[in-house]
Amino acid sequence: MRKSRLISLFLCMVLAGPVYAQDRATYSLLNKPVESAVQDNETVVEFFSFYCPPCYAFSQDYGIDKAIRESLPSGKKMVKYHTGFLGELGEELTRAWSVAMVLGVEDKVEPLLFDAVQKTRRLRSASDIPGIFIRAGVYPGEYSKALASKAVAELTEKQKRLFREYGVTGTPSVFINGKYRIENSAFHADSVDAFRESYVAAVKSLLNITDK
Repeated sequence: MRKSRLISLFLCMVLAGPVYAQDRATYSLLNKPVESAVQDNETVVEFFSFYCPPCYAFSQDYGIDKAIRESLPSGKKMVKYHTGFLGELGEELTRAWSVAMVLGVEDKVEPLLFDAVQKTRRLRSASDIPGIFIRAGVYPGEYSKALASKAVAELTEKQKRLFREYGVTGTPSVFINGKYRIENSAFHADSVDAFRESYVAAVKSLLNITDK
């Protein structure tokens, strides 16, 4: 893995908010807590885009989101929401991600959509999306049925609402208990393993703060 690829993960937009010096300024405090995070038991929330190269690295190359999920204590939950502000099909992919979440096939669909958007460039229109879901094991027609459902419509609106409430302006963005945002630019490491371990440690440290 080239170090330049690792460095590319830090190329996120800097978000507004006070940054704390503790733990090498690895987190900042949101100006206004997102109350629904606690209500919905969304301990860790990540915002990402299939058009975002650092998001691809974060998930597909470095497995950081998987490492975070595996490190969470029992009863804690991590959820990923798609942002539609990047790319020609950003909004359509947000709806597609809602379908994946409703059908429970996020782990199968995510790598296929990342590949279709950033690697093979096969995703050229919204009409290409159902075929990707079929490759993930979703029966023909099931995607369209889910896309038209109330559950998907509500989840799509929730993703858009939380995008605003969290004040997201760059991806990938990781938030803890609706109060803290991980500052990606604070992490510096010469290896993927070291970066991943430091990132997960920062998340666990914030979980300890919020649990006190």
